[in-house]
Amino acid sequence: MRSLSAILITLIVAPALLAAPTVFIEPAALTVNTPDSFEMSIRVDAGTDTLTGFLVEFEFDSDVIDLIAATEGSLFSDCGCQTLFGWDILGPGAHACHDVTLGAASYVLCPGELVTLRFLGTGPGTTALTLSAVDLRDMQRLPILPVFTEGAVVTFDPGTGVEGEETVTGISIGPGRPNPFADGTTVSFALPAGQAGGGVAEVLDISGRLVRRLVVPEGRTAGTLYWDGRSESGAVVASSVYVIRLSSGGRTAQTTVVKVR
Repeated sequence: MRSLSAILITLIVAPALLAAPTVFIEPAALTVNTPDSFEMSIRVDAGTDTLTGFLVEFEFDSDVIDLIAATEGSLFSDCGCQTLFGWDILGPGAHACHDVTLGAASYVLCPGELVTLRFLGTGPGTTALTLSAVDLRDMQRLPILPVFTEGAVVTFDPGTGVEGEETVTGISIGPGRPNPFADGTTVSFALPAGQAGGGVAEVLDISGRLVRRLVVPEGRTAGTLYWDGRSESGAVVASSVYVIRLSSGGRTAQTTVVKVR
């Protein structure tokens, strides 16, 4: 009887294990060599048929890349039912996203995209983008177990220019210190030689709207800029991710900072 029980348990458990979903990041490897933003996607495969909600926590090295936006993936946004999506900043390089269908009989059909992530490169290097925690919910809104995860690797390599072209060096900004910050943050900057005082620094929100202009001291090719976490009108801005962008001579450099509280 013990042998028969073991066989029955194996037959019952094995299909469940084979059907266990995998949450993964796509693309699994990416090299970025421009200051423009880029997107990555957190997805779930067909290891489970339906979902009513999820929570994903992920981590990366914010000295290499930084998250500037997280939006609801097509799996939930195109499901035809009401949903509630959220994005939380847990700390430098640590974020959480969650989504849930609203309504007793509402659900989404897998596979598909859970979250779209938009990043900026903040400094040369390579970082793992790791899924540190995942919680998937089934039709009864109970946890789905087990769940497997697959992270990604991102390399930010600004490069040194195209061979044969004149390379203008020296424009840079950031990172912010402290970051995240509550009351204010300071960023270092550098301009190409001969462009002293010719730079304009702007603080932008995650939608690209101007929040504040920062004055580059006249006659300086290097130094620091301070942002007190306020808008042009003097109002304290909301907790979020902001881009500080320095422009000079047709070239730009940018860094991201996180305002908390």
